[in-house]
Amino acid sequence: MYVFPVESITKFAWEPEGRLFCFISGEAPSHTVHFYEMEEKQIKLVKTLERRNVSTVIWSPRGEVCLLAGIGSKYNGLLEFWHYAANSMEMMESTEHFLITDAEWDPSGRFVTTYVSYTRQQHENGYNIWDFRG
Repeated sequence: MYVFPVESITKFAWEPEGRLFCFISGEAPSHTVHFYEMEEKQIKLVKTLERRNVSTVIWSPRGEVCLLAGIGSKYNGLLEFWHYAANSMEMMESTEHFLITDAEWDPSGRFVTTYVSYTRQQHENGYNIWDFRG
């Protein structure tokens, strides 16, 4: 058993390959993001990001790439695209989609769409399509 030394966890997500996982902890709107890798019977911390205005993590279906997104009124639509390579996480791009209500990867893992849904936000509706690098 491994005990994670963090405050309350608000979001958790496995990479589709099942060897990487990420969780977001702390109080809104400034969270801490933790990336871990599963090695043979061992869990290894890959990277910790302090004071990030993100609320969710969405892994690409291909794995190794994830989107950290600030979804909700407290977060102003921050988007960070991260890539796992050589035992480290590297940010590929940081941008924003104001008032974002959701994000979805396409099945190939090459594109992600962010959108503002009318059912949750009655103005500024629309969508953006990004490639996997942001």
